[in-house]
Amino acid sequence: MRTNLYAYTEAHNQYPAYVSVNREEDGRLTMTVRERGHDGNKTATIELSEETLDAMSVAFLDVRQTPEEYAARASKAIDTAVARVTANKKLMAMLAGGEDLDPPACAGCGAMAGVCSDYPNCPGGKQKAG
Repeated sequence: MRTNLYAYTEAHNQYPAYVSVNREEDGRLTMTVRERGHDGNKTATIELSEETLDAMSVAFLDVRQTPEEYAARASKAIDTAVARVTANKKLMAMLAGGEDLDPPACAGCGAMAGVCSDYPNCPGGKQKAG
């Protein structure tokens, strides 16, 4: 089943423009956009990587104007994005240096150390930042 992560639709046209970011049933991330008008027929869908979605999220977030109730969510999203980028940089360095590519995984969720989806509160309790 498709899970919508974010959607926005204009409110002032018979065929309004929209953007929709989704996680598809197979785990892929997609973004679909529709241009205003044109009988609703001008759409495009692209596939996003987790890293691209992280980068977009951080780019759109203006922390200075984040309402208090979203501050914790924003902080966690940024921490997750930074941890993923750090882990990817380490992995690329390992590849370049011919090191062992089997880093320790979290006992609770199986994620590579530093990228646990519930860091720092992983049920395995063994996650460490980057």
